[in-house]
Amino acid sequence: MEAHIISNTTIQLLGVTPEFNKILSDYFSVKDPQYEMYADTNWDGYIRKYRKGKLSRAFLNDLIKFCNYHKVPINIIDDRGYDSLDVDKLSLRISDDMVNGIKLEDYQLDAIKSVLNNEIGLIVLPTGAGKTEIMIAITQLLNVNTVIFADMQVVINSIVTRFKLRKIQNVGVFYSGTYQNNKITVCSIHSLLTHKLNKKTNKQLKSYLTRIEHARQLQETVKEAELILIDEADKAVSREWNQLFKNYAPKARFRYGFTATPWEKTKPVQNMQLKENLGTEIYKFTDIRKLEQMGRIVPVKVYMIVLDEDNKNIRSKVRLDIAERELIIENNKLHNIIKGLVYDVINDKVLIILDTMNIMDLGNKLSEILDAPFINGTTPFKTRNEIVKKFENDEIKVLIGSKILKRSLDLKNGAPNLLLLGGGKQATNYLQVIGRAMRVNSKGYSNIYAFFHYGNAYLYRHSKILLKTLHERGYRITVKGQGWSMSGEKFIRSGFRKR
Repeated sequence: MEAHIISNTTIQLLGVTPEFNKILSDYFSVKDPQYEMYADTNWDGYIRKYRKGKLSRAFLNDLIKFCNYHKVPINIIDDRGYDSLDVDKLSLRISDDMVNGIKLEDYQLDAIKSVLNNEIGLIVLPTGAGKTEIMIAITQLLNVNTVIFADMQVVINSIVTRFKLRKIQNVGVFYSGTYQNNKITVCSIHSLLTHKLNKKTNKQLKSYLTRIEHARQLQETVKEAELILIDEADKAVSREWNQLFKNYAPKARFRYGFTATPWEKTKPVQNMQLKENLGTEIYKFTDIRKLEQMGRIVPVKVYMIVLDEDNKNIRSKVRLDIAERELIIENNKLHNIIKGLVYDVINDKVLIILDTMNIMDLGNKLSEILDAPFINGTTPFKTRNEIVKKFENDEIKVLIGSKILKRSLDLKNGAPNLLLLGGGKQATNYLQVIGRAMRVNSKGYSNIYAFFHYGNAYLYRHSKILLKTLHERGYRITVKGQGWSMSGEKFIRSGFRKR
């Protein structure tokens, strides 16, 4: 069997037997959990990524492993006409001082080396591991036209600042109508596809037309890019990202995604889409204890407070939105617990992050109870920055934020205390939020507070997911009930019951 790399986007398979062709089709397919919505159609619910002998080039590593597992010989033939990378020569350029002004750690050097034998892949690193420095090193190592995608303006600015701090000046930026082209350009996927907006909905037509023109210029920049780097790559699963790789980046020989949370068990379709766009993991580092010892992050302790210990409603399957309203949003007993926790137990700076279905109601309610600002998607960008700055400077002690702060917030002095409310069934949600607490702060540690719900089947399941996710990542956990406490590990072993 031959796998011809016919372009930077596509692999063509030749010489595949009919039997193995069926096996490949099944392997590179995923069933949509929501396919029953289309029951009146002829669709069987499977999304197939292997069609007419073709696959996304990002599947190459997965294809090789799959063929080796089935003992099917495969010959990789690169028809693109590129010269092979001189791996030995490039290896000599990888050193702990290759980024100006800092010494790279061993795990960072290993992450950089992973690109030598992989043109596409995911680099998995926890918060505080220094992924921006790794990005900088990769751009300097490959030395080609580069586009870096980040999700929000604050992150884009942070990346550009870090490049310039390392004496790299050839960095351009694009966001909100600001366009600076350069050998390295930092932007968002939304800016690339601005031209898709309906100008009839935009009152400022002149500004809108300027953004269209800048988006077209950015598209030309992306078309010339040989290296694409993506921050928070687990989000690169939407139609916008599919368009990027299929239509806008024909020269992108190299593409790498950076994330702490690549896969979500509850989202098989998105997992397959991420593989199609950015491949599999080519490097993974998850040793948070090592990062603590290095002083890159602070030690984190987790306290889970048990609610509704009588367990009377543990099997209640009242709809999640109703349960959240009754047990969280309009639960005065819980609000009093939170108020006491914030002002009596913690009595220090607290960042409260909400992730519920009725988030605005909960945020406004807590804002009133705690006399604290609430940042959400409707908060103007300037106002948001002003509030965050006051929190950083200790001018306000309590800050409430919606899930918009999960990824975009990088507090200058960290958050010594983090209170979580909600979060759903996705483990990645929790890990992203906890990254806010791991930043280095003046206290030298962070505490995370969350609630373990017994009052509803869905909230109970979400609580278990949170607890198990944190335990699997090695966090120190204490579960607290009325007059008792135990370690998170023991609580899990006891079947999530007090014994």
